[in-house]
Amino acid sequence: MATETELKLAVEPADLSRLAKSPLLAAAARSKPMLRSVYSVYYDTPERDLARRGMALRLRKVAGRWVQTLKTAGTAQAGLHSRGEFEANAAAQLLNFVALAATPAQELFADPDLRMRLQPLFVTEFKRSTRVVEIHPGELAELCVDRGTITSGGRQDPISEIELELKQGNPAHLFDFARRLLADIPLTVENASKAERGYALLTGARSTPVKAQAPALAAALPVPDAFRVIVGECLRQLQANDRGVLASDDVEYVHQARVAIRRLRSAFGLFRKVVPKAALATVLGDVKELGTKLGGARDWDVFVTETLASAAHSFPDHPGFRLIANLADASRAAARQLARSAIAAPAYTALLLDFGALLTGEAWRTGLDDEGRALEAMTIGGFATVVLDAQWRRVRRAGKDHRDLAPAELHALRIEVKKLRYAIEFFQTLHARKAVRSFLDHAAELQEILGALNDATVTSHLLDTLMADNRSVVEAAGIVRGWGAARVHDGRSRFAGAWKRFEAAQPYW
Repeated sequence: MATETELKLAVEPADLSRLAKSPLLAAAARSKPMLRSVYSVYYDTPERDLARRGMALRLRKVAGRWVQTLKTAGTAQAGLHSRGEFEANAAAQLLNFVALAATPAQELFADPDLRMRLQPLFVTEFKRSTRVVEIHPGELAELCVDRGTITSGGRQDPISEIELELKQGNPAHLFDFARRLLADIPLTVENASKAERGYALLTGARSTPVKAQAPALAAALPVPDAFRVIVGECLRQLQANDRGVLASDDVEYVHQARVAIRRLRSAFGLFRKVVPKAALATVLGDVKELGTKLGGARDWDVFVTETLASAAHSFPDHPGFRLIANLADASRAAARQLARSAIAAPAYTALLLDFGALLTGEAWRTGLDDEGRALEAMTIGGFATVVLDAQWRRVRRAGKDHRDLAPAELHALRIEVKKLRYAIEFFQTLHARKAVRSFLDHAAELQEILGALNDATVTSHLLDTLMADNRSVVEAAGIVRGWGAARVHDGRSRFAGAWKRFEAAQPYW
């Protein structure tokens, strides 16, 4: 078995000509480009038994001979794909079941019924230009440029991508090389394999906004490895929604991308004693700036689709609401364009590549003080207990005098509650599901109420930016402010009971 480690980068076909002129590529090339035609047929059952197990089985024809490849379930993080790969020769276009019997999936392929049901589902056909490049002194990778199509039935999807497959060296240097290549040619990070794209084309599945998932952690996992898993999950959610931000008007894409950024920043905070801030200097500022732009778009989405719509429902004929809606729509469109520009910018690709280098390298593990080294030496099970207990105490301190808290203090409390909720979600696979769910429900209730209170403050700020010298607009804005004040009063009343339930809940960790 070979373990394939490659970085996938999407590139517009019109930009590929710039690659040949890249000064970096000219300096790094250690072989001349070799051009060949590649034809691959992907097999699975009609029920997609292999895909459900994270596998891909193909027969590929290159230079007149057929090669069978089975790829097992792996990972994709910031465009870096790592998975098991089992290759064998095949006679013509015939599956080699003898070779499949020598893989970890031998029991699956021993099933005669499954073998009978395997059939071609989709085809990839592309021209591949390959050369060896030195990505770092003494470290080599194979740089492949693929141009062609994925075909399933009557549907096609173009292929235009660059693959950097590590042959010798540190995976972190794949990201460093791609980061430098970005200066010569526009690139985007690609987390979907050709097989995954083929299955999507086959089923006609449309993308949908993607919510966060629980990171898969085991109690004995070392703290640095757990940090990588948690940050990797945050990045997965961000990348799963970034194209929706660009191409869809569904407000949930912006919302989930913003949630991913918030969770990412929260993870940095939770691990701050084992991940020195200096090691994150290259990414922290960019993450915050991206979050601000996504946050601006989200604030206007909430104002237009929830706040204004709810307040206006009781005054359907008031002309001021129509005028405010028109003004708000213009501001909302501008904020959405700002968010889209941030995702489409080379700086976003650079940020993902920086994260990839950070997570696959070891530089961030230097410069720890004694406390940091002691925490890093723990397993994630012990570390989670320390973090959850500390964050729970911060929430209790921040909300101790909640009846007298000013709006700014309620906002600070909301942030601490959100950090606690994210910490619970990050570490939830380490504890009993029922206990986690009960405590999480209490934290989520507090966050929902505090979020509604914060929305009222945001609403007032957004209304200030819309004010026009028009009596109807001023009157309608006053109604919206009054509606917001009523929500604040209701939220304050609800918060007392929610806080009492939270304080009574016993920590499960």
